[in-house]
Amino acid sequence: MTRRQRARAAIPAVTTLALFTAISAGAHRPAVAADARAEGLDTTLVTRSRTGGLPDGPSSQPAISRDQRYARVLAFSSAASDLVAASTGAVSNVYYIERQPPYDNLGVPWVPGPIQLVSAGPGGAPANGPSADPVVSGDNRHAPSCIAFISAATNLVAGDTNGHPDAFVFHLRSRTIERVSVGRGGREADGSAHDVTVNGDCSEVAFTDDASNLVAGAPAGVKQVYVRDLRHHRTTIASGGRHGAGDADSSQPAFGRRNTLAFSSAATNLAGPTGGHVQVFLRSRPRAVSMLSRTPSGVPGDGDSDQPALSQAGDGVAFRTRAANLAPGADRFSQIVHSRRGTSLRTAGPASSGDAAHPEVVNNGHYTLYDSADPRLGSPFGQAGAAYLYTDVRNLVLPISVDSNGQRLRLPGSDPASSEVSNYIFFETSDPAADTHFAQAHGTALVPPQLAAANPAFHQIYLRYLGGK
Repeated sequence: MTRRQRARAAIPAVTTLALFTAISAGAHRPAVAADARAEGLDTTLVTRSRTGGLPDGPSSQPAISRDQRYARVLAFSSAASDLVAASTGAVSNVYYIERQPPYDNLGVPWVPGPIQLVSAGPGGAPANGPSADPVVSGDNRHAPSCIAFISAATNLVAGDTNGHPDAFVFHLRSRTIERVSVGRGGREADGSAHDVTVNGDCSEVAFTDDASNLVAGAPAGVKQVYVRDLRHHRTTIASGGRHGAGDADSSQPAFGRRNTLAFSSAATNLAGPTGGHVQVFLRSRPRAVSMLSRTPSGVPGDGDSDQPALSQAGDGVAFRTRAANLAPGADRFSQIVHSRRGTSLRTAGPASSGDAAHPEVVNNGHYTLYDSADPRLGSPFGQAGAAYLYTDVRNLVLPISVDSNGQRLRLPGSDPASSEVSNYIFFETSDPAADTHFAQAHGTALVPPQLAAANPAFHQIYLRYLGGK
């Protein structure tokens, strides 16, 4: 994700392929695996209260470290008040779970340790504002060392007086918080931070901010993507071209290999004509920006593209698009498109007949995860949407948001977050019976889906375990 990967460190593209083959035996290509039941597979509720029950508030936004099959740290946001013993300030907070040892790099079952609070002030003071949007560092060469997030709290660090949401980094070893959406000399931003990401070794953080005082020449009120070098305490603009800062909003930064950075932007002065649409761009080095959302002949997408994702190795990319010249059917439903080095953009599986979103790219760019409301992929219960994994090795779409028995859920599953080799995939759902063992033990299996959908406490994060190696 952040450094050049050597051949001996690369993860084989066909890891867990035997599992996919067993699951999808007899499927046509492209196809949707009809049943995810196999030895060793399971779905487990991860976000539990201190007493082991259902939390008293919703949990969402799972983010897992991409450190091979170790997957040491999971972060998420939650409005629950009973996940930790400390006071949480009656606001949404960011939490993390360290994987419980012993474990190895062979994909053995992922056992969660205790839930720990990230968004707290000095001395454990409860945050006085909401926190969300966590992302975890870590890659094939580095264990996770920090968690980046956005917070409107003003008491996480000293001197936070700008009255705007800021981007922060929580350092796992020291358990200290650092504000990163700052300018030269630690100058406070005069605008708001909107999203954030971090590279593998936690040396750089990228964030979106509409401030005008982080770098010289940034226009007031226009969202720009910035990069904060945590080692040299320097902030630079990423969403700029030869003619300076972007002339319209940029956002959604995503790091890839060698600290390449993808982002979406409506700016017209970054890399040639945009056709008047939001496009996805790639910054390969300072001031070197190219457009990713274009046809092989260089024509920009004829509809908006956003939500970019990059693989940490293999130069894989995926994003959401409404451009019909990039993906069939995108003029009617948003599609997820992907590519790897040497291949052109194409949809992740069959063109969707329902809106798709939230792509994530892992395993050298061979696996793309996303949400889809495509009724052809949905549950027989009329499920509005689900989480899927597409593998270009076998051109298969595998349903991820299923219960412990491999059956489709009765309520939507969304926002999949995968370890680098997809042994462990986390997703959100309100289905009270997703973890069948928990549901039977705690009586949630008897809760009708319509009641669970109306109760935010049922919206939690689950782990889908896909087996080892």
